[in-house]
Amino acid sequence: MKLKTLLNGFLVFVVVLVTVQTAQAQLRVAVGDFENQTHDLVLDGWARNLPDYLSSELSQSKDLVLVERTRLNEIMKEYHLALSGLINDSSKAEQVGKLAGTDVLISGIITKIEHRYVILAHLTRVKNGEVLVERVEAPDRKHFKEIVGLLANNIKFRLTAWGKYQTQVAINKYPTLYFFATSLATAVSAYILNSQFSKAQSDYTDERRLDRIQPAYDKANRLYKWRNAVWTVAAGSFAAALVSFIHNRFAKKIQAASDETSQMSWQPVFRQNGKEVHIGLALHF
Repeated sequence: MKLKTLLNGFLVFVVVLVTVQTAQAQLRVAVGDFENQTHDLVLDGWARNLPDYLSSELSQSKDLVLVERTRLNEIMKEYHLALSGLINDSSKAEQVGKLAGTDVLISGIITKIEHRYVILAHLTRVKNGEVLVERVEAPDRKHFKEIVGLLANNIKFRLTAWGKYQTQVAINKYPTLYFFATSLATAVSAYILNSQFSKAQSDYTDERRLDRIQPAYDKANRLYKWRNAVWTVAAGSFAAALVSFIHNRFAKKIQAASDETSQMSWQPVFRQNGKEVHIGLALHF
């Protein structure tokens, strides 16, 4: 009887804990502006588009609730606050975050270091003003979506602890596996065609009836051409797979890093999605 009572009490505790932790797991996030600190006009476009792209990526997480940017902009105008103030003064970012009703305020800068393009995202925890900096850098300006995608992935990981932190992403990556699979499939087809050709050639050589010699020759000749054509495709696919493999080994990469100087804490999270129950740890900086 005591065991049954204890089990019932434990189940009630788990249900309550699941409810509390599920409610706590969702964070309200506001994405502010990013300032272009270079004279590169292309990066002005990055600064305009980055908040919207980043908000779109972050909104895909069920653990994050995005605050509308219009609300954030209204608050900054009302209190005559500039973006540079939020970046350089965490207390101002904390103030804006509280006024907007957010848990985390994201803003940042876009700059260029030597020949690499860098985005620094400042994640300010409104509760205590702690700041975490997420950094992504790319060798050129041609892969904006990939850059924002990597940044969003790492921000989601830092805020929710779900997924995997990525330190780099290769760009201009060739489909090596596709070429290799094509070369393997065509090589097998060529082998089968070669076997059929050998049999047809043998039938043609052994044929003694005059009315069957020409059809036997035509069949063997047709298989011979098909075999050679498929072997050519297999060889070309294998060469493409080899070239793409070598290219991917030396492909340019978008790299990421994190400033982990701020204090971080973990807490258990129980989340139910339909019939699935996820149990894990949420990371809070």
